[in-house]
Order: sequence, then structure tokens, then C-alpha cells
Amino acid sequence: MIKEKEIKTPYDENDYEKDIEVDKYSLDIQNEEMPNLADKYGKIVEEARDGMERKKVKVDLMKADLDDNIRKNNKEKLTEAKILNLILRDEEYQKEMSDYLDAIHSYKIALIAYNSVVVEKRSSIDNLVKLFGSQYFSRTSLKGKEYEEGEKSLVREKIKRGLNSEK
Repeated sequence: MIKEKEIKTPYDENDYEKDIEVDKYSLDIQNEEMPNLADKYGKIVEEARDGMERKKVKVDLMKADLDDNIRKNNKEKLTEAKILNLILRDEEYQKEMSDYLDAIHSYKIALIAYNSVVVEKRSSIDNLVKLFGSQYFSRTSLKGKEYEEGEKSLVREKIKRGLNSEK
């Protein structure tokens, strides 16, 4: 029987949390680190993919061996469905299949981590650079009534300056 078990991530979760973080005040440094992050998470994805493929080969070989043994050790004629059922009920086969499913899961997690760190972080950095370029962060953020009051104050200030310059 295939048992559920806790899947470990194929990367250090503390590193991941740090790697996914975007600091709008050090965009230049983070931009320079992106190739290293892409390499780091690319290798994690490749290792997870390789592990998954190796597990698949192991499961396939075990299935072939079990099939051969079942056919050799049974005098009666067995249908393909009966042979497959005997293979699927084999405890060692179930363990290997469980390991293979875990490897698939680890590979998918690695792909998600790669996408989050490399693609999403790159996009966030690019967008923040655009915002800095448009001097978005040089303005104060006001909401609701604060915004309205701020706008009124700016208008009053401009009027005062205009009136003072005419004198």
C-alpha cells in the first residue's frame, strides 16, 4: 500500500525565503545576483528532474523483473490484467512507486521555486526600476481624505506662490 509521507523541498527553505524577497532599496545588487539565482535554482530543478527519471527507470525495471518472475513461477495461464494486478500488489513495487511519486512531487516543487525566484523576482525588479525611473517613490502615498487634503494643500500652496511672484 502506498503511504503518504511528508515531502521535503529540494532546496533550503530559509534560502528560498531570502532569495524570493525583493528589496526596493537595493535593486542594483539584486539585479546583479539574478544570474547566480537562476543558476542555483536551475541546478536544483535539474537535480530533481534527474532524480525523478532515475526513480522511473528503477520502477520500470522492477516491474519488468516482477513480470518475468510471475510468468516463470506460475504454471497456469495468467491474463495480462492478472499479472498487472500481482505486480501492483507487490510491497516492494509499491515502495518504489511511492518513491517515484515523491520524486515527481519534488521536481514540481523545484519548478515552482525556480519560477518564483527567477521569473517573478526578475519581473518585480524590472517593475520597481520602472517605478523609480518615473519617480514614483519620490511622492508620498496618501489615501482617501488624506489624499484630498494633500491635493487641496498643494493647490493652495501653488496659488500662494503665484500670488507672491506677482508682487
